[in-house]
Amino acid sequence: MFKVDIELSKHCARLICSGRLVHGQESELLKSIVETRKEPVVAIDLANVHDADAAGLGMLAFLQHRLQLRNRELVLVAPSTHLRGLLRITGLDTVLAIRPSDTFLSREATVTGDAAVPYKSAF
Repeated sequence: MFKVDIELSKHCARLICSGRLVHGQESELLKSIVETRKEPVVAIDLANVHDADAAGLGMLAFLQHRLQLRNRELVLVAPSTHLRGLLRITGLDTVLAIRPSDTFLSREATVTGDAAVPYKSAF
């Protein structure tokens, strides 16, 4: 099962993911949520994603490319140890923006005066 909770601020949508990011409904769910966001920054929190297959990893690269074409930013936040290893092995850690924690999100909210508003979406 793959679950996504969403926290919104004016400039950033933080997608808090949990479960397995794999081929099928899971990666398509992430794609549909990211593509509906209008914020300049989409941060995908991967701390609770315990596994991903090639399709899941490919989806992260695809989403980064799509957002980049629209002059927007995708940031992967706090990937789990296992996921960090997969990103390193595949070389995706060299092309995707990865942050070890969500401290930059807190800084963003402080700079803009925004407070994150929780919103839940689970499938």
